[in-house]
This record gives sequence, structure tokens and C-alpha cells, in this order.
Amino acid sequence: MPIKPTPRVRHMQDSDISTLQNICRVAAERFRDNASLFDKLALETTPPEGSLHPTGEAAKRLAVQFHMQADEASAFADLFADANPFSIELALEEEEA
Repeated sequence: MPIKPTPRVRHMQDSDISTLQNICRVAAERFRDNASLFDKLALETTPPEGSLHPTGEAAKRLAVQFHMQADEASAFADLFADANPFSIELALEEEEA
């Protein structure tokens, strides 16, 4: 009979939650910066000299993705701003059990 993995728990305290909020805020900023870059490149028909980034429709698709990720990261940051301490249950790998 296989050994069942036993869960372990990570308790997230105020400082952990604050760290998660900050991680999400920084990620949102970076995603917005990338979205802005690809918004500009979407207006180009040829890449600027030396650039390896796509232009036109490909850049537009990337911009949309980055805008979406920025919004999601901001939403998570807001969620963590209002969060109370919580726990996350993690399953151990069978070798660790």
C-alpha cells in the first residue's frame, strides 16, 4: 500500500501577508511597464533598430496579456491588504513523507 503524503501547514502572519502584498504591487508595476512598452510597439510596423521585441499585432497581444496580469496582481495586492492571518496546507512529496 503506497504511503500517503502528510500535509504540512504554513501559517501566514501579518509580516508574511505584507510581503505578499508588496510582491504583488511590484509585479503589477512591472507588468504595467511591460504593457506600456508593448502598447508603443503595437503601433510600429518594424522593430526599432537592434530590438528583439515584436511589433504590430503580436505586440498588441502581449500588451493585452500584460495589462491583464497587472490588473490581477493589483487585485491580489488589494486582497492581501485586507487579509487576516491564515494558513496554507501543503502536501509533502511521497519521498518526504
